[in-house]
Amino acid sequence: MNNFTITNLKLPENDYDAFHKKYLMDQLNLIEVNKEHLKERKGDVKRYFKRRINNKDFIDDTKLQQEVTSLKSFIEEQLLNVVDKTQLQPLSSLISNLDDKITKQKVDLKQLIANINPGISEEKLTDLETKLNDNSEMVAIQKQLLNVVDKTQLENLKSLISKLDDKIAKQKIDLKQLIDNIISGMNEDKWQQESTALETKFKTELQKELTNIKQ
Repeated sequence: MNNFTITNLKLPENDYDAFHKKYLMDQLNLIEVNKEHLKERKGDVKRYFKRRINNKDFIDDTKLQQEVTSLKSFIEEQLLNVVDKTQLQPLSSLISNLDDKITKQKVDLKQLIANINPGISEEKLTDLETKLNDNSEMVAIQKQLLNVVDKTQLENLKSLISKLDDKIAKQKIDLKQLIDNIISGMNEDKWQQESTALETKFKTELQKELTNIKQ
């Protein structure tokens, strides 16, 4: 569309430079800028970028969330490799049962000692006392539990998931700032450059987290 209005154009009356200069100045003064049209075009530019921003195919928050969910699933799989939750309950039950057995064994031994025949040998008394104080089976099971459930690794993975959530939140803030900072007149190439840089930054952060998990 034409942004300018030109009215009452005149032809030069002679070839003298002075007249030519006056003629050109007259023509320039007759050119009126259509300011309302320029405002409309400025509004069109703003609306164009807003449509691009709101276009789900251009910035797909759902896809972003899917990537986050996928990464969390990967972390959870790594967590299961370290801590098989199906083993936790049986091991806890085993510890509880062992405690019960040891308690019962101590009760039985105390009753046996209390009811011993006055003629029992000192050697047998010593054996009974040794069994009473033997907690080696309990200690072995506790060590087995610690080998299966490495609490340090468990806490590290929980911390990693928390840090990942923080990074995702920051990426969304960066994206919001980019949207808010769009100014009229920004061309599509500049916008593409900014959005590509943001996407590259996000993918780099995700790759770092994946590398940390796999180490």
